Amino acid sequence: MKRLAIAAVAILAVAAAGCGGGGGEPLSKAEYEQQLNEIGTSLDSSSQALGDAFQAEDVDKAAEQIGTMQADIRKLADQLDDITPPEDVADPHQDLIDGLRGMADDFDEFRDAVESKSVAKMTAFAQSFTSSESSQKINEAIEELKKKGYDLEGNSGG
Repeated sequence: MKRLAIAAVAILAVAAAGCGGGGGEPLSKAEYEQQLNEIGTSLDSSSQALGDAFQAEDVDKAAEQIGTMQADIRKLADQLDDITPPEDVADPHQDLIDGLRGMADDFDEFRDAVESKSVAKMTAFAQSFTSSESSQKINEAIEELKKKGYDLEGNSGG
């Protein structure tokens, strides 16, 4: 079970790093930063709950929590999609939305691996997840936002 927890922690580390418009007025830089940081905090909370399930070595609870986390990630992507970012970050904003939605889909494979209690499958997922298109899209979007001077608390060591 310790190997199971290690595989889960590796995936959670990437997931936690990760964090179109609604057609309204673009948010100010400060408002946008606040929205992103609130979303990041929500993702961190969801990741923590999943980590707790693995620490308790409760595979069924962990699989259930992955499903909850997928729903949370999709909801966060929808929340991002409902806001209009400042014009200078429209592209990385859309990449972040697309990356989050892709990540939620990617977690189907992780949930299946956990449900099957296959450490090999979990390890394979952990190894491929960091280089997945969704993870790369999220990381590139976060880096682009940082390059443009956006302060993203708790994201990728920022």
